[in-house]
Amino acid sequence: MATRKRTTTTKTTTTTTTETTEPVVEINLDTLYKYHDYWKESHVWLRDFINERSDEITTGVEIGVAFGSNMKMLLDETSVTKLWGVDTYSEAAWNVGDLLNVNEEFGSFEGLYQHILAMLKPYGTRAKIARMTSEEGSKKFKNESLDFIFIDGDHFDLENDLKYWERKVRDGGYIMGHDWNHPCFGNITQYLRSRYDEEQLVGIDGPVHIWYVQKGAFM
Repeated sequence: MATRKRTTTTKTTTTTTTETTEPVVEINLDTLYKYHDYWKESHVWLRDFINERSDEITTGVEIGVAFGSNMKMLLDETSVTKLWGVDTYSEAAWNVGDLLNVNEEFGSFEGLYQHILAMLKPYGTRAKIARMTSEEGSKKFKNESLDFIFIDGDHFDLENDLKYWERKVRDGGYIMGHDWNHPCFGNITQYLRSRYDEEQLVGIDGPVHIWYVQKGAFM
């Protein structure tokens, strides 16, 4: 009896995957630095405040980084060992239309974010940016792990920023922020006065516009 040989045909399917890449952002830090004189009085005041307490302030977070000028000054001119920044770098959460056109200057908010990363790169592990919301960023830190926070994020949601971040500051550390008695953000001063007692709250008028509370001092 003859044996019939069975032939099997294998069909090969080739799948072509098209990768999409982000457009290359041309970095020109001079474009970023020309905005660093905005709020300079605030940055200088905060630098001096931290330097006067250099033995007790070494780690902190800035909520609302914007052009990075505050972070850069603190990294250049204080002895902080670790400084984080939290910012979404998205038009929905950070509207600077009255100050500059982000698309014209940086191509997009992604372009601005890439400029911030390039600016902070020389500082190595001393500086880190978390591109996320204030609430998401707060979850990255243990309670009572920070020497200070500086809030300059959503100017109409300070209550939630404090809810997220206040407990992250150690006893004796500093809860701080911008826009005290600012003509555009009177709601901030009003809210702070309702939240803290008069002996707790320190406010510095313009052009500094900084407020702070020392955690545990009167709390």
